[in-house]
Amino acid sequence: MSGRVLDRAPIPRLPDWLNRLHAYFDAVRRRPFAWHGHDCGAFAAGAVAAQTGVDLFAPWRGRYRSRAGALRVLRAAGFERLSTAVPLPLIHPSRAAIGDLLALPTDTPFGDVLAVVAGAEALVVTEHGIDIADRMRACRAYRVGALPEAGT
Repeated sequence: MSGRVLDRAPIPRLPDWLNRLHAYFDAVRRRPFAWHGHDCGAFAAGAVAAQTGVDLFAPWRGRYRSRAGALRVLRAAGFERLSTAVPLPLIHPSRAAIGDLLALPTDTPFGDVLAVVAGAEALVVTEHGIDIADRMRACRAYRVGALPEAGT
């Protein structure tokens, strides 16, 4: 697997992270897939931003408008697969909790699609908006951050 090593430090979740995550899902529920701002990477990064206030998508935003452009930007950054470009701590997929990210294998040149854990299922962005995916297919998972401590 090629690609540079990412800083995979945990990003703490905000105290109201769950409400913010649900509000994010509601806001994008019917928004269709678009390479220029609402693809799987942007969707997953939006979920991270809702929970943490940190925008992981900033370095990628506005740098592509097509599948070929997205692949070119990914490869130019030194990543062969989308799942290797996620700068969050890796965890076993069975340990992924609500709000964590999953990489689901695909037969596309990206190798994976990013999804967000929503309980027993995973959410992905499709041409019709947000849909459910089988989280049991996950090949990787990423911890969004430590949950806030009680009373904070």
